[in-house]
Amino acid sequence: MTATTIALQLQANRAGAQADDTSPTPFVLTPHPRLYLGGTGLARIRQPASQVYLQSAQAQIETTAERYLNETDYNVLSDGHNAHLIRARGMQTRIVTLLTRYLQTGNPKYRDAAIACVDTMGHWEY
Repeated sequence: MTATTIALQLQANRAGAQADDTSPTPFVLTPHPRLYLGGTGLARIRQPASQVYLQSAQAQIETTAERYLNETDYNVLSDGHNAHLIRARGMQTRIVTLLTRYLQTGNPKYRDAAIACVDTMGHWEY
């Protein structure tokens, strides 16, 4: 898809019209809130992984989420270049991992840990 095609489709979407018919696949934005996964993806994330690389990824999420539950020093701001950005990206990874594990297991301890991270970020000066 070219940038021109995407721009035309975005204009059509804003106007409430159909996407450009010359495009091989229509580009339609979903209404807010836009999530990483839709209904199909959310259902799939709850299923056991069937392929080796997905099993590896699932195991990594499980291990990392457990480590995040036990860490207490995740809010440390380093003295280096872009320290605030690095801390924010680390927190983003932490939150997405914890919420993914919550979706996989339904165990509220992962959701609660993610909420605690968001609360912590709310107290950041920058």
